[in-house]
Amino acid sequence: MKKLLIVSMIVVLSAPLFAAGQQESSTSDGTVELRFGWWGNAPRHEKHDMIATLFEEDNPGVTIVREPASWGDYWTKLATQSAAGNQPDLITMHLNESERYAANGVLADLEPFVDQGIIDLSQWSQGAIDTGRDFGVLTRLSEGENSASIWVNLGMVEEYGLDTPDYEMTWEEWQDYFIENQAKLPDGVWMTKDNSYTYVDMAMGAWLRQRVGALFHNESDTGLSFTPEILTEWHEYWEELRVAGAVMPAAVFAEYDGAPREQNPVVTEQYVVEWMSSNQIVLTQDLMESELQLHRMPTMPDGVNKHGEWTSGAYLSVSADSDYQEAAASFANFFVNDWDAQDIFNAEHGRPGNNMVAERLAERSSPLQQAFFQLTADVLDTAPVRTSLSQYNSQIVTALETVGEEIAYDVLPIDEAVAKFFRESRTIFE
Repeated sequence: MKKLLIVSMIVVLSAPLFAAGQQESSTSDGTVELRFGWWGNAPRHEKHDMIATLFEEDNPGVTIVREPASWGDYWTKLATQSAAGNQPDLITMHLNESERYAANGVLADLEPFVDQGIIDLSQWSQGAIDTGRDFGVLTRLSEGENSASIWVNLGMVEEYGLDTPDYEMTWEEWQDYFIENQAKLPDGVWMTKDNSYTYVDMAMGAWLRQRVGALFHNESDTGLSFTPEILTEWHEYWEELRVAGAVMPAAVFAEYDGAPREQNPVVTEQYVVEWMSSNQIVLTQDLMESELQLHRMPTMPDGVNKHGEWTSGAYLSVSADSDYQEAAASFANFFVNDWDAQDIFNAEHGRPGNNMVAERLAERSSPLQQAFFQLTADVLDTAPVRTSLSQYNSQIVTALETVGEEIAYDVLPIDEAVAKFFRESRTIFE
C-alpha cells in the first residue's frame, strides 16, 4: 500500500494513505488526484502552486489538481460544484460562507483526523482551533487570522502634539481622546471617521457583542438582538463626536469611501485614527512615511463581554464527498503546519494558527507585522466565542448603514431614524 508522508514542523510521520476498506478510492495505477480550490490574485496563485508542488515532491503517489479563481468566480463556481456534489477535495473556505456549506453537509468533520494524528494541532491555541468550528464541529483549519482593529498615525500625533492612546482603551476613553485632541488639529483635519454608518459590520458588531452578547440577530434568527434604546445609544455616541467636530463629516468622507488604499484618509493625513482590518496595516504602512501604531478595538468592562471583536481569515476544509478525505486532510495539515510551506505562504491571510510557525515568521518580520501577530493572538485568547452569522446579516447591516447615513447627513434626527429602522427591519425577517 502506498504510504503518504505527513510532514509537520515538529514531527515527520509515515502513515497509510487509506485505511483498511478504503483502497477502492485510489486510481487504477495507485495514484491519488486531489482537487484543490482557492481564490486570489496571481501572486497568491503562485504561492499555492509552490506549496502544492512541495507536497507532491514529498508524496510521489499524490497529484494536486489546481483550481484557482478570483474571489467572485470562486464562490460562484463552488456553489455550482457543491450543488452537484462535485466540489474540490480540499476547499478554501471563508467565515462568511462556512456555516452555509457546513449546514448543507459539504464540509467534513476534521476531528477524526486530529484524533488519528493526521492533523496536528498540538502547537495551536484553543482559540485558533475553535475559530475553525461551525455549529461546534471542526470543519476548518485556519490559513491565517485577522480582526477589526484601530490604527493611529504617529506622525500626526507628533506633528500636532497629540496624546498617544493606550493599546487597549474603553469606548468612553476613545471618545474622550478624540474630543480632547481634536482641539489641537487644524481645520480640515479630523481625529477619525464616523463609524455610525461605515464599518458598521465590524465596529457596531463588536459593540453589540459587548453590549448585548450577540451580533445583530437574536438566537433563533427571527429578529434583532437589540432594542430601539440600544440603537439610540450607538448613535448618540457618534453624535457627541460629530458635535465636537472630531469625526470627518459625512460629505467629506464620501470623497474617500471606496477609494484606493493610497488615498485612505489616514495615508493622506486627513484624519489621525483609522478603523480597519488588522491584516491591512502592513500594506498601508508601505505607502506612508509616518509610522502607524496598532490598537485593539475598544473595550466595555461593564458589558456582557469586555471584548467584542473576533478573528476571521481564510481556512482549509475537506469535502465531505471526497473519496480521498485522509489524503486531503494530510495536505491541509502540511499546508498549515509545515515550515517550508508556511515560509512560502508568509502570513498571506494573517497570523498562522500554528504558534511556532507564527513565532518563526515574527522573528524575520517588521515590528508592525509582529504587532499584528500579537494583536491577533490577544483577540484569539480573550474575545468571546464567535456567534453564528444571521442568514439576513447583509440586509441588517445595509439597513443600519442607511439609517446611519440619514442621521449623519442630518436628514433625520436620531429618534425618527431609529423608529424608521425598526419599522422597516420587520420585513427582513418575514
